[in-house]
Amino acid sequence: MIAGLSLALAIGCAGCGEGDFNPGKVGKIIESAPVHLDAEYVMLNQDQLNCGVENELWDQVPQFRDGEHVFARLRDKGRALNFSDDVSIGDMRLPYVQVRGDFHLAAIDVHSDHQGPEPSTKLADVKLGVKIDHTCFASPLTLMGVHNGNFTQDRMPVLFFRYTNGWQFERIVH
Repeated sequence: MIAGLSLALAIGCAGCGEGDFNPGKVGKIIESAPVHLDAEYVMLNQDQLNCGVENELWDQVPQFRDGEHVFARLRDKGRALNFSDDVSIGDMRLPYVQVRGDFHLAAIDVHSDHQGPEPSTKLADVKLGVKIDHTCFASPLTLMGVHNGNFTQDRMPVLFFRYTNGWQFERIVH
């Protein structure tokens, strides 16, 4: 009887504590409240870039040749949406722009998670979308990751979580 009760308690607590970290949990944590982003970069597709020009978020894209790096100057309407620097075009696969402020995020794909560098911490590679409240951005803008200290469009951001009375998102790792 006591052995059965002990087994039942052990099974009942199998999900207790830190063991409940999983992709679904990561998504819920990230999407539960706005996150402060400070000088992070999001990618734009051609339609979003053109829509931003048409809606006076940034200036017309200058003419350029392949491999050339040009900028579309950010305008006040773009700054009001928390874009914080000119749109960069030509030096990476897709145009990109810096964001700064508090944003709602979307966890598009939780690729992997692993033990963090400290006890009770986890790292997760997550394809994140930044929600911008404007008709040009019906879907969230994909956040760029960092590799060897440089922003890249080929890596997902790495997120740092800490367990303190439940898992909490702490920061993006750079």
